[in-house]
Amino acid sequence: MHTKVFQFLIVTALWMSSVSFVYAADFNITPAGGTIEAGREVIVNLKIDSAGESINAAQAKIRFSPAILEIKEISRDGSIFNFWLNEPVFSNEEGSLEFIGGTPNGVSGTSLQVIRITFLTKGEGAGTIDFVDATIASADETGSSVLEEAKGASFKVIVPGPAAIPLPEVAVAVPPPVQITRTSAPAISLPVEPEVSVSLYPQPDRWYSFKAPFNVQLNITPDISGVSTALNRNPNFEAPRVSEGLFDSKTFPAIEDDGVYYLHFRFQNNRGWGSTSHYRIAVDTQPPLPFSVDVITGKLSDNPSPQLSFRTGDALSGIERYVITFNNEGQILTENAEYTTPPHPPGKYQIRVKAIDNAGNGIEGQAQIEILPIDPPVVTFVTDKVVRDTEDSILTVRGTSLPDASVVILIEDKNDLLVVQNEVKANSVGQWLFQFDRVLQSGDYFLTAQTKDSRGALSLPTDSRKVTVKNKPLIALFGFDVMTLDLLVLSVVLGAAIAGYFWRTIIFHRVKTQMGAVVVSRDLKNSLGLVKNEIAKFSTTMGKKISEEEKHAEYGIFLDKMKEDLDKIEKYIARDIEEME
Repeated sequence: MHTKVFQFLIVTALWMSSVSFVYAADFNITPAGGTIEAGREVIVNLKIDSAGESINAAQAKIRFSPAILEIKEISRDGSIFNFWLNEPVFSNEEGSLEFIGGTPNGVSGTSLQVIRITFLTKGEGAGTIDFVDATIASADETGSSVLEEAKGASFKVIVPGPAAIPLPEVAVAVPPPVQITRTSAPAISLPVEPEVSVSLYPQPDRWYSFKAPFNVQLNITPDISGVSTALNRNPNFEAPRVSEGLFDSKTFPAIEDDGVYYLHFRFQNNRGWGSTSHYRIAVDTQPPLPFSVDVITGKLSDNPSPQLSFRTGDALSGIERYVITFNNEGQILTENAEYTTPPHPPGKYQIRVKAIDNAGNGIEGQAQIEILPIDPPVVTFVTDKVVRDTEDSILTVRGTSLPDASVVILIEDKNDLLVVQNEVKANSVGQWLFQFDRVLQSGDYFLTAQTKDSRGALSLPTDSRKVTVKNKPLIALFGFDVMTLDLLVLSVVLGAAIAGYFWRTIIFHRVKTQMGAVVVSRDLKNSLGLVKNEIAKFSTTMGKKISEEEKHAEYGIFLDKMKEDLDKIEKYIARDIEEME
């Protein structure tokens, strides 16, 4: 019990401090009004319509007219809340009532019982019951308020006259049927069974989770002169042969207690009373019984597919389905009370199972589990540099892992986008090899590996290994890779020019003075050094991680520089030759 109280205090604190609101649920007082004699009792029920949301706590402060109404008794029988942070307390002097209640299991439904209040009427006038403050807390981890509207009630209290007709304990404004005045057509046989439709409960084979006054429509043929009706729990009851008049519509008060009821109708004509028709109305406003979620495979395990058991029952309508959620994943629907989940990666998970009965009421059970990782693989070798369209174009990865396990290889680009996912099988001693020969774009990639066993259990990923993919070079110049045709042409032209000048220098060496040869040789050596330096700088720049636009810009700068250097070489060599001549 202490654990439950602690859980509720946590939920309450979250809900009362939350700044996030999702409006869905309503507080309702039923009946919402009516007329009643002074000195009589009127019983109202405080209910919640959760609008499909699972809730587990609520609080309210209520004001009522102390001159007209006073509280005689408050009952928590049938309440969805099984413990109370603040018990329901009231003051007839101030006309106030307040409470805070909760449950460790999230519940949902359209007519969830909170408390039943018995008022004693006194005086004469309007007796109002209004909410001045209210909150309904969601059963999720946020505990956010889901209250959308809190609807009060108003009763007209009258002083009974000498010939007053006694009113029921629960006064509801249900108008009498509107009588039809006509001359009925003569009939040749007894009336057929009445055909009826009920707008609030349109399908007699279904269960419903709400209570309210409801209207019944009758198909009256011209020969009908009288109608007899009844509402009880007997499916074979015969409506009395006493006419209530002639009408084609009648409103019935709200059903008080959950269960299966039957409407009975019989028609009268000039030949007599026909047979009775029966219309089933089934109401279940209570959620299924509380239950726990048992993890058969253990709440702390490396089994990636937890096996769950969550059987519960429902006293009236029965369980229709279970809804399972794993953290914030999509919902899983099942009619069975056991379920084995698909494989999940290692991590902590919040499991929520919602049992829903055939009337749509729900209750939740929860469990927290942790799926442990298995042993990761060991990567012993990775081809860290891959050159496209060469014998070095195959990416090879090898390592060791658990024997006969699979190894999942993941390759992502620099933007963390997955470009390769593949599996290889380890042999009986745990050795594995992965080779990838698909063409990848040039750039840097990052490789990780995970172990995966026959159950689908995964390890944590290994540390990433960098793999660089390069294009095949066109030619190697001065120890550098020339990657484009433009650079190849430039290199050939530059080499031819240098070779020509060098050849001319050799000829002049043969016919000119030794001093002139030394000068020409010096200038030629300097020129060649200048060209080599420029090529080395360019190759260094192109080896950096730059965009294609930046590459084109560097190409242009390099070509301009080469042209400038060639002009200088031509000028200096020409001057030396002229001086030698």
